[in-house]
Amino acid sequence: MPEFIENTGINKIRAKSDDPNKSLKQRMRERIQPKMGKIDIDYNILHDAFFKNQTRPDLSRHGEIYFEGKENEVSNRKFKPGRISSELAEALGIAEN
Repeated sequence: MPEFIENTGINKIRAKSDDPNKSLKQRMRERIQPKMGKIDIDYNILHDAFFKNQTRPDLSRHGEIYFEGKENEVSNRKFKPGRISSELAEALGIAEN
């Protein structure tokens, strides 16, 4: 879930509303005939989350193929082949030229 939605606290409210001790029959009955006003939500916080604090997701570049989990992939754009940091060179015992 995006960070701006988690900051609203909606997960905590939803977790309180789901009672694991209810039978399947009771849960299905509530699904068909929901009780209104069961979850108390501050709508100003939700409005701010979606209209003021919302951030754009990272988009893929032109020509890249999307796959599941691409959002969690680490970007290696800052690394260049053949260049290593001074800490790594010291750890490997490579002398500087």
